Parts: sequence; C-alpha cells; structure tokens
Amino acid sequence: MKKIIGILLAMVLVFVMVAACAADDTPAPTPTPQENAPATQPPQGSGSSDPRDMITEGFYVYSFNAPGHGDFVQFFRFYEEDPIFGAIFYAGFSNNGTTFSGLYRVEQAEIPFRVAEDRDGVVEESFIEGVAPYTIIFYDFEGNEVDRCGFDGDILYNDLTNISAMGSANVMYHKDVEGAASPFANVFAGEMGVRLIEFVVEDDPIGTVTLFHNRTYLDLVHMLVEGEWKIETNSAGGFDYILTPEFDGDPSAVISASADGLTAVYTSEDGSVLNLINTATLGASVEHVFEGLAPIEAFDTEAPLILILFDDGTAELEIELFGHLTILDSGTFVMVNDFTFGITFNAAGYVESEIDFETFIITVDYDGEMDQVGPVVATLTLLADGHGTAGGDELFSFTAEGDSTLTIYADGTYRFALEAWGVEEFGIWEFEGFDFSLIQEDGNIINAEIGADHSLNLRYIAVVSDQLQESFTAEPEVWGGALVG
Repeated sequence: MKKIIGILLAMVLVFVMVAACAADDTPAPTPTPQENAPATQPPQGSGSSDPRDMITEGFYVYSFNAPGHGDFVQFFRFYEEDPIFGAIFYAGFSNNGTTFSGLYRVEQAEIPFRVAEDRDGVVEESFIEGVAPYTIIFYDFEGNEVDRCGFDGDILYNDLTNISAMGSANVMYHKDVEGAASPFANVFAGEMGVRLIEFVVEDDPIGTVTLFHNRTYLDLVHMLVEGEWKIETNSAGGFDYILTPEFDGDPSAVISASADGLTAVYTSEDGSVLNLINTATLGASVEHVFEGLAPIEAFDTEAPLILILFDDGTAELEIELFGHLTILDSGTFVMVNDFTFGITFNAAGYVESEIDFETFIITVDYDGEMDQVGPVVATLTLLADGHGTAGGDELFSFTAEGDSTLTIYADGTYRFALEAWGVEEFGIWEFEGFDFSLIQEDGNIINAEIGADHSLNLRYIAVVSDQLQESFTAEPEVWGGALVG
C-alpha cells in the first residue's frame, strides 16, 4: 500500500500547471540543448546584463508578514532550457502552498505594468504604473499561452491574473541571488516537484520512475529511491536519463529512452535490465468525479449525471437515462486555484465550481440541453475522494487548519487524504478507556490527546512522507457522540 501511495504522490505531488489559456497565437518556446540546471541550487550567474539571460540567475521573490500567521513568501524560479522539456518555470506562492509550473519565454518587447512596491502599497492600493522593457510569456506544458508580465532583469512586475494566488499579485518581485544565505532559502528549498515524465515497467504497474521539473526523481522500481537526474544524448538518437540517488547505498540507474520518448530501457547499477513504457501512452486516468441529478420534464423523471475529470485535463459529462449511459457533454478543465475548477464544456461553455467554506463541499452548476430530452440543469457535487466513498458509514471527521481530511468510519477504519496532492492513506483506529489511537498501514501508532476543553487532538504524520504532517481536532460533541454514546 505504501508503494501505491508513493506512486500517487509522485504523480501529482504538486499542483500541476493550472490556469485558463489566453487566446494568443504566439508559439510556445522551442527547446534547444542547454546545460541542465542543478536540482537544489539556483543556476550560476551568466555574467550577462541581458535580462533574457539574467532570468535564470537565482529567484524572484516577494514576502510579507501577516500578524498572527507569520511570513508568507512568494517566488518565481526560471530554469535554463532543457533539450527535452524546454524552458521551465516554477511559481511557489504562500510558502509553496499554491504552486504553478509550465514553460516560459522572455521577449525584448515592452509591456505596461501596474503594481505596488510592497504589501502596504497593495493594501492601500498605491500602485505604480509604467512600461517594462521585456515581457515574460508563460505557457502550460502543452504550449498554450497562459499569462504574461513585465520584467527588467532585476524586477518581475507581477500583475499576472491566471498564475495567481491570494496575496501574490500586483506587486514587485525582486531578484534574490544569495543562495543558502538568503532569508528565504528554506522556502526555496521547499519547491514542490512537478511531474515531467513517468515510465513504468512492462507488466508491473507498481514499478514506476518519475522525473520532476526540479531535476529530482522518485524510483519505485527499487521500492523507494530519491535523487537527482540529468540528461545526455545517446548514440541511438534518444536520451539517457542519469539517476543519482540521494543516499549512499541506494542504487543508481540509467534510463535510455527512444527518440520519441515512448519506450525506454532501465539499467540499474546492480545489473538488472528492464523494459519501460512512458505512462503517457497508457491513456488518461480519473482524477475527480462529480455527481448530481437533473430533472427531465419531458419524461417526468430525474436523470443521474456523472462529471469525470481526467488527469490529462479533459472532462466528460455522462447522463443516465432509462438505464443507459450517454455522453451529454465534454471539454477540458483547469484548476483556477486550490479549490476552484474551471471547466470549459463544448456545448454548455465555461463554468467555475463553487465551494462552501463551512462544509468545504465543492459544486458545479451545469446548464445545457440534450436533443429529444430538452434542458438539462443540475448541480453536481465533488465526491470526497474522487471515486466515491470508502470505509462504510462515517462516524465523524476531524478538522484541520490545512486542506487535509481525516475521516473515521464505523467499520474501524480511517482515511487520511490531501486531495490537492493526490495522497490517500488508510488504517485502523482503536478506542479503549477514552484512549483513541490510529494504527497506520506501516504499523506506526498515533495516539490522540484529550484537551482541557475535552477536544480530541492528534498530529498525523503521513506514511508516504514524514514531511507531510497535519494537526487534527474533533470537538467533544463530535467525537463523544460518535464513540461514547
């Protein structure tokens, strides 16, 4: 189970590039061979005064302090061009709580900007207007333009609209090349890896190797090996991915990929040789599911609707009429932010999901029409885990400050989930003599404590990574009514 959850984390560990695509005919960046940027340090200074070269030097950062909540750091990192994937950018907002990644290009073209110098300027709406000499164009990984803003080599004028999070925009981001001496070094080091490519062993769906944008990798062929990778061309016209593990004792490996990147050969230092397949050739998998009911006046009935969002960004809406499923509408989707889905239907057009911040239930309103059926109007609700319920009847749920959920079921099981990262873990719970504990799948025991206000409190450390931790609380009327009587 740990291995399977590791795969889920590797596949969607970070919020993959999300934003609506702007209508623009500007072509995406054309990859050209460059030396790979190191995984944990910013690229060294080029010595050039050309902003198109300077952009890869260090980070562009903006921070502010929210009283009672601490410092919030927002930053951009621009990687040198890669012979396979192109010029990649990463944006980490709110201490990497919201992340974006994709491709970029810098053009010597003027662009107007309207930004504040700092947080006070944003609050007071004291904005500075001007014209930047260079334009940064942001793309998704499919080459669609997403956003653009001004740049002069030292300042990134962030008035972006699509690549944005609360408190991140309409302000100047200043260049930071201090490296380990930077006051923001720990936040920079927390950059979340975005999957670029993943291979799986033939006839072994568990044996995957995932390469991330920040030159790190996760190798599940050897259970769990992490490290850094680089690219070299090979004599067959393809590319060799050189995998160097983080810890001594873990095996290194080379993935020799074909020129089209669809197949590869995995050679470990222990001599084992395996054939790999690019998981992109296996088709899209389900990422989220919405369900709802639509009243059909023509037949005086209600028809179930199922909206399926796939990991390749496509969407499909099915309707069930008289026991038969039919595709009602289809389209694409993006994540506007951590909790908002932007769905573009081919027939019904663009809609955005809504969230109830008291219940954290996410819904989508669909308004369409079907031949010989008439109007189809419904509110569809996001299922808790994207695939339906689990664990039988729910007893109660803990609450958390973050986006994680911890649900306790009547059959003695629990479910921990962080939907934005695709993490899902199961285990069992025990309650004896007012002592409540969770037993994780690896045998670790997490004991809860009863606070002075009789609330039930625990700190959950995920099996897949001890860096993923969350504090949970259940009020006495919630857990007491469920467990005691």
